[in-house]
Amino acid sequence: MRVSSSEWIAFLCHRAPPGPVALALAWHCVYRQCTAPLAPLGPNDTQWHWHWLVSPPLAVALAAQDTLANLLGSFVIYLDKPFKAGDLIEADGITGRIEHVGFRTTRIRTLEKSLITVPNKKLIDTALNNITLSDMRRVRFNIALTYNSKPEQITGIIDEIKSIIDSHPKTGDEFVVRFVDFDSSSLNILVIYFVKSNEFEVMVDVKEQINLSIMKIIEKHGCAFAFPTQTIHLQQ
Repeated sequence: MRVSSSEWIAFLCHRAPPGPVALALAWHCVYRQCTAPLAPLGPNDTQWHWHWLVSPPLAVALAAQDTLANLLGSFVIYLDKPFKAGDLIEADGITGRIEHVGFRTTRIRTLEKSLITVPNKKLIDTALNNITLSDMRRVRFNIALTYNSKPEQITGIIDEIKSIIDSHPKTGDEFVVRFVDFDSSSLNILVIYFVKSNEFEVMVDVKEQINLSIMKIIEKHGCAFAFPTQTIHLQQ
């Protein structure tokens, strides 16, 4: 008994189990059904056959390129091992701990306790900082003082901040405390130091202690923190 292509298509759509084999058979039947009227035209029209045969798989491949790129990214992560579950990382503006590395995406629990799902391709294409693999964390900020601060006051503040950082048991030996900028509304002191731990909670604790000490030092020297202001001079 001869079975037509349309009957094969109906069978594959309603009774055949889903999968790549059934999909390939269904496409073959569709191809035969649509190109059969072109057969009497002769060999000069075989390009129509190639068009029907190649175009749909090509379209599927283009549509699936992101999925394939993410799958490739998972293999790169598995082989290169830039991070593993439990590591604290920073990538593309996201900071958090790796919870799960899948075939297509990676789940990250941020410091705000939200769960972010990131495509693996994005993680391997961007600069990634694995904080867990480092033994220190850097702290950097500016102290903005008002313009009525005197040079000797600024010098005294810098010396005492250096002493506070140098004597703290959880800070590294390298640090910077310098008067660096005449800003539009402030005199800026740059402060950089390193905390001898990669734990976020430890870094925040050390930073809080040093910040409170800095506030006392500035008050002691009779200076004040600046904030954006504008002075308007009116001529009569």
